[in-house]
Amino acid sequence: MNIKRGMFTKEYLWRTIVTLCGLFVIVLTLGIGGFLVYKGSGTFLKFNHSIGEFLFSPDWAPIDNMEGGGSVGTLIFIVGSLSTCGLALFIATPFALGSAIFMTEISPKFGEKFYRPVIQIFAGIPSVVYGWVGLTVLVPFIRDMFHRQVGHSILAAGACNNDIPYNNKCVSRCNQVSS
Repeated sequence: MNIKRGMFTKEYLWRTIVTLCGLFVIVLTLGIGGFLVYKGSGTFLKFNHSIGEFLFSPDWAPIDNMEGGGSVGTLIFIVGSLSTCGLALFIATPFALGSAIFMTEISPKFGEKFYRPVIQIFAGIPSVVYGWVGLTVLVPFIRDMFHRQVGHSILAAGACNNDIPYNNKCVSRCNQVSS
């Protein structure tokens, strides 16, 4: 009887610790959000920029002094992020679906023994490494291929952003469905 009571005490102790840690993460997230709103509200209240200008103006030239001013349009950043992510999805989706179909339907034994571990190894590589390889290999290749002064482009960002062909989300989802 005493062993069961000790086990339940430990279980409730750890449950309480995990719950408190979860609540701490929520409070911390809300605190960070509140801090960002507090510090960022000066852009709209003190320097009189509108939300429309902020979201729909392509001009980004803030003035770094106490008077403020300039323009703080983020449209170019929003469009750049959406187009880069869209291109990454456009490039990665056929590879991910093809890999998933190959591993589950065409050659399940080869896919399970060889291809799946290879994909898992590539999925374990941090995205910073893919970005570095893209910056040092892909950007100069694009620059030389298209005879440009610089190779930085949405094409390079989209190709580096999707970790071709190692997008493991689709593959793992297809493996869950087929099992």
